[in-house]
Amino acid sequence: MREEYKAIVDAGFLVQNRRSAARHTITSFHPEASIADCRKWAEVRVEALNHALRDIPPEKIRFHTCYGINMGPRIHDMELKDIVDIILKIRAGAYSFEAANRGTSTNGRCGKTVKLPDGKI
Repeated sequence: MREEYKAIVDAGFLVQNRRSAARHTITSFHPEASIADCRKWAEVRVEALNHALRDIPPEKIRFHTCYGINMGPRIHDMELKDIVDIILKIRAGAYSFEAANRGTSTNGRCGKTVKLPDGKI
């Protein structure tokens, strides 16, 4: 994806990358997955994404995660507090989190305790 991301930025646009939260995604196939399993799964994907985004200025990158937005039951979602540190490793200048289901309502409190890295929004 590196070539595609670079072409987007070279054309004057921002890259917005979208990924689902780890526990929701991995437990769709492996409901027995632990938080540690999900974190390991997410770390590998963040590393790959950052590799594809290398040399692109973070201010040209936005990251969005649909967290609790689909119509499925919210029985396997990982709490944001258990994954937010990994999400914030993504080389983005800005992050957005969609948390539309009532089952994800406790995640809003996480935003009050998590400090964004300097220069990030």
